[in-house]
Amino acid sequence: MRIACVYVPDFPVAAVMRAAPEICSRAVAVVEGKPPLTKVIATNQSARQKGIAPGMTLLQAEACPAIQLRWRSAAQETAAHAALLDCAHALSPTVEDAAADTVFIDLAGLEHLFGSPQKIARQLADACSQVGLETQVAVAQNPDAALHAAHGFAGITVIEAGAEAERLGGLPVEILQPPPEILEIFDRWGVRSFHDLAALPPGYVPKIHFQRIEPGVSFEVLGQEVLPIRLELSTDWRVVAFGVGLALLAGVIFGLIPALRTTRAIAENFGRGVALPFDPRHDVRPLLPRKDICHGCYQLR
Repeated sequence: MRIACVYVPDFPVAAVMRAAPEICSRAVAVVEGKPPLTKVIATNQSARQKGIAPGMTLLQAEACPAIQLRWRSAAQETAAHAALLDCAHALSPTVEDAAADTVFIDLAGLEHLFGSPQKIARQLADACSQVGLETQVAVAQNPDAALHAAHGFAGITVIEAGAEAERLGGLPVEILQPPPEILEIFDRWGVRSFHDLAALPPGYVPKIHFQRIEPGVSFEVLGQEVLPIRLELSTDWRVVAFGVGLALLAGVIFGLIPALRTTRAIAENFGRGVALPFDPRHDVRPLLPRKDICHGCYQLR
């Protein structure tokens, strides 16, 4: 099974910039909270290079004259999330809405329709870019590896089966987004990367509650122990019904109607005692649904 994870970095900033394309090339920070407790909650790369970081107060951020400050907008984030889901459902009806900035897509069967995982990931990234969302897309054999790769690597990443430890080992433990107290423990132990964490004896790995993990589940990494993300993929039956309807319509147009016409011509000529010469055009033509028409049906296999 191959799983694709599509992640939108700095999602509050991405939602704001999607609604205001003119600031995409500028340093942008998103703030939230009532004065005097207004703080920066997200920044883009340009803002971070200028020293702006989440947690700064509004006054501290305003000290940088080149920064574009924008208030967080729930409506813009809702619209951006809907656009992300639309891009995912355009490729597959089987999608998990994991978070505002993250979706998982089951790629089972899609390689026969759209090509290699690299091509599928590129189509996903291009579709999101067209709606104003710059994404990081990762494809792996399990959702854990796909999630960490999407958070840890820019652009498109495809991890083959068995290569998870090699590809993910250098990622910093911050990618896992553990609680601050756990990060402090890792820092005291000198644990900086996935490889460092995997090298710990099993009994020394703390039991912690990460983003999508139930309390008490052991934290496991890189083949020794793997984060047991439980996907809750949902099928958009509207997409499936649309595909089935189009496939049936194509069958009627390209199969049944020509067959009926051929049968009628044979019957009329037989009644007049005239033999109907063979004409390939009178053969029952095969169904000719294109790949996008039969897509919905194929997913039901």
